[in-house]
Amino acid sequence: MSFSLELKNGDLGLSGTSLGTVVNAAKLQQDLVCAILTPLGFEELHPEFGSILEEDLINPTTTILGTRDFNHAAAIVRSELLRICQNYQAQQIARNENDAIKFGKPTLTPEEILLRVVSVNFVAAEDHLLCKLTLEIGNDTLEVNIPVSQ
Repeated sequence: MSFSLELKNGDLGLSGTSLGTVVNAAKLQQDLVCAILTPLGFEELHPEFGSILEEDLINPTTTILGTRDFNHAAAIVRSELLRICQNYQAQQIARNENDAIKFGKPTLTPEEILLRVVSVNFVAAEDHLLCKLTLEIGNDTLEVNIPVSQ
């Protein structure tokens, strides 16, 4: 099993007197949100980590989400979310292979493995484009809601 430090509103979360951690589906969700909110290319050693949507989420009036063309904005968001998920799957495969060599077994649990993207759905609500990313993980599904200003 792997874990990440818990993030709450951009800060490290606490669990009593220790730093909080997230595991399983919560880890997967947090990892994907971090990828969405990190500018593409920000990490020098991982230039494909991050998203072009980061600027859209922070300043939507000057980017693709500031447009009134709902279909165009949804197509760009959908393709970027699929790219991020594909990169995450590739990272998980590489990690599982390395862990199997190093530890003699994979260390990821079924609840944290992204099997496939089931759907990416959009709803326009007032001045927001609501996006629901549905993922198949282990023996379950995970829904990640991504509110995007429009």
